Amino acid sequence: MDTIFFDLETQHTFQELGMFKGKDRDPAKLRISLAGVLYEEDNNETYKFFSEKQTDELLEILKQANLVVGHNVCRFDYKCMQQYYKENIVDLLYEKTFDTLIKLLPYTDDCWTSLDDLAQLNLGMCKPHSGEKIPKMWRDGLHKEVEDYLRNDLKMTKDFYNYAKKDGKVKYTHKDFGRIVGEREVDVKWWCVVCIDFIRTRNEKKRKVKEMEDSQEISEETKSDKNEWKQMLDSGWKSHLIFYDSKMCVLPEDDQKVEIRNKEW
Repeated sequence: MDTIFFDLETQHTFQELGMFKGKDRDPAKLRISLAGVLYEEDNNETYKFFSEKQTDELLEILKQANLVVGHNVCRFDYKCMQQYYKENIVDLLYEKTFDTLIKLLPYTDDCWTSLDDLAQLNLGMCKPHSGEKIPKMWRDGLHKEVEDYLRNDLKMTKDFYNYAKKDGKVKYTHKDFGRIVGEREVDVKWWCVVCIDFIRTRNEKKRKVKEMEDSQEISEETKSDKNEWKQMLDSGWKSHLIFYDSKMCVLPEDDQKVEIRNKEW
């Protein structure tokens, strides 16, 4: 699964739990009401939703993706998920996450932007409800309405990401310490570099496997190492991707010929 768009809703707001100051806010205490993903399957948009009892299935599908796209997912959504797992979710998913909020900060002078603002100014889309109302709507049993709200958020995330990647120009409402300054437009260049550890290690591993195959005496420990190295060689390069904002380094057939090319992510 290549790219997944991800978002979630919570059962409470910070204000409802008395967490008014930033330093006191712990997203993990808000509890998940509904999480959702959107991805392409057979050229069709596929939505999947997960309740609080289905967090294991949610994490599994996120782990399967090559790229997870979301707005403010690293500082909010992943931390909301944390109470359900022993693993550190941010550490687990960060390297393959494209957080549109974080990726915009270098272009907006560190001004935080909301998904609703970006969608309205660039796509003509908007949220059907205020996000602050969603937790109470869920608790009041309006689960279908919350699912529709989340579906709309996922669609906005996908469309904005694709729009910014293709158009390169993004409008947003600039704020100075919470005071609206006005609408601005910035040029964004969202690229990814693929750092492939495979390039550096492949020849060495091939040599070691060859030496083992030529050896007449192979210990149990060596057999284990041999299997591990062969699995590494057979696994393909996709399992060795790390993403950054830059260019793409393409795995060559010949280690002496490394091709670098621009590629939009």
